[in-house]
Amino acid sequence: MKRLIIFVINAKYIPESVHGPFSHGVINYVLSVIRALPRDQYDCRILSYLRDESITAPTTYPGQVATIPTLNFCFNFTMSDLMISESLAEALEVLSQDHKNAEGYLYHQSSALIPFTPDGYHTLITHHGPFVADFEKAYGGPRTEKAYRGGAKKIRHLRQFQNRGMQLLQSRTDIKCLEISGLQRRSLINFGISPEQIFSITPPDLIDDSQNDSSHAEIQTLISGLPRRRPHGVLCFAAARLDDFKNVEMFLEASLRLLQNGYQICILIFGDQGNFFESRKQELERLVPERYRSHFSFMPRIPRPSLLSLFARLQKEMIFVCTSRFETFGFTPLEAWTRGVATVVPATLDRVETSRHIPNIFHYEYATGPLTQKLVEIIHSREDFRPSQESQSIFSTAAFLRQWRSHLELGARPLQVCDLHPTRRTVETMRSIES
Repeated sequence: MKRLIIFVINAKYIPESVHGPFSHGVINYVLSVIRALPRDQYDCRILSYLRDESITAPTTYPGQVATIPTLNFCFNFTMSDLMISESLAEALEVLSQDHKNAEGYLYHQSSALIPFTPDGYHTLITHHGPFVADFEKAYGGPRTEKAYRGGAKKIRHLRQFQNRGMQLLQSRTDIKCLEISGLQRRSLINFGISPEQIFSITPPDLIDDSQNDSSHAEIQTLISGLPRRRPHGVLCFAAARLDDFKNVEMFLEASLRLLQNGYQICILIFGDQGNFFESRKQELERLVPERYRSHFSFMPRIPRPSLLSLFARLQKEMIFVCTSRFETFGFTPLEAWTRGVATVVPATLDRVETSRHIPNIFHYEYATGPLTQKLVEIIHSREDFRPSQESQSIFSTAAFLRQWRSHLELGARPLQVCDLHPTRRTVETMRSIES
């Protein structure tokens, strides 16, 4: 009998089209996991949750992500725990209606709905974003507010919410943490989560060959528009959001130093959308002297297949630059790396997980000067800075499936989804935590 896997994910991370620009690496990860799981053994569903402050009771409506049956669940935290729990149980029953006797798993991509998870499912979670406490410890309060695009009130709320999730994990040792990031594992242990509750897992291959058509019109147009004379190559910076986590300003400063020293380069910067993009573009363009602006191209984030196509086409002349202050995994720079693009990353292994997967020769001390020097080294010695086939094996579907099966089998007796009911245990646990 097939197992049922319901992925619980924040709706804001799901693009309008599966081929559209992703706003976060979490949807990239979820879709790669769904592709990796054998269809004759697993049925996958998505519960997409959305906070809606205008409603007084949870609501649901059907949707679809790619070809995956999806149910959208709207709620807010002013509702009672029991109301959310009961409504969530009903929503999950809808998603489970064809699998009444199957073994069911809820695979959360954040801790938002874990306090309201019904009994009857095995519960799994992967933590993707950095914890507020970790970033604040490293960079202080004002920088944290800027990075999270919010004021002190938002930071307090996030900190309290994340602490609440950690306390729940401490009390619910049956919840398994499947972590793709060593930094997240360390953080969970520092929060007091038992190491026996945390399992490392290798992300599956992220590249979907069916989406890798290199004839993407927008990429062809983009490349055709680049100056033909670019003897020193192309520098690329791409992120879902050009926020303070990514520190694109350091990338700009290093690029300008190269131009000032006579290097003929093109600089591509992708990130954000809509009003956020227009605002950030204006801010960043003001940092570029007029005489150098023709070397810079600022663009909103583009669909992932298009970005992969760009990496493939410019592989031999591109350098991808990661300047993140804090990165719990870093899908985009690692995808550039696995496509054969020379990728430079900070040497701050305790803050940037990406650096653990890329050889030291591509690391730089986290400052504009060392970054500029590293780029000069690569420009003059490109053959010495080619990603090797062996070091590119960051993602592995085979390794993921071995670990996935092992972790799912560990100590779990089958739980039947027909036993669904709101979890009084979790609601009571949350109330004891809050008191």
